[in-house]
Amino acid sequence: SDTKKPVKYEKLIASLNSFRDTLADTNEDVITRMKFSGYLLSLIGLRESSNIVLLERLYKNITLSIMSSNLMEDPDIRQKLEEFPNFSYQRYLDLRWRLFLRLILLLIPPVTLIVLIYHYLQLHWLQMKINSIDQFITDLVELLERKSILQS
Repeated sequence: SDTKKPVKYEKLIASLNSFRDTLADTNEDVITRMKFSGYLLSLIGLRESSNIVLLERLYKNITLSIMSSNLMEDPDIRQKLEEFPNFSYQRYLDLRWRLFLRLILLLIPPVTLIVLIYHYLQLHWLQMKINSIDQFITDLVELLERKSILQS
């Protein structure tokens, strides 16, 4: 029998809110990276991006647990989940070869500026993505809270 596992609204709301804390922490980290000293460190790869990896893992787990739950039977929730912002840390992760390439490109004066601007934009895009996920989670929590009131 393919029965969807029931989800307790309170429990899901709590885990979504704790996920928002992780989003806030990651956002703080991105803001630090966009400041001059943090920017230079992240440019040469000395800033750890493990929290971005963690963020993606948590995000996927939450998505999957909702998708495999009985909440999907609710048309409002199903519709909301179709707006799920896609997130892949690969886009923001500094792989060894990318760092190596970036360091070489930084040494070529006309290219230096392009590399600096691109890196900054990448951090900016990451920040925008975090904000859109945060807004999505906020809306989802409000929806779930309304549903849980109706359910009780």
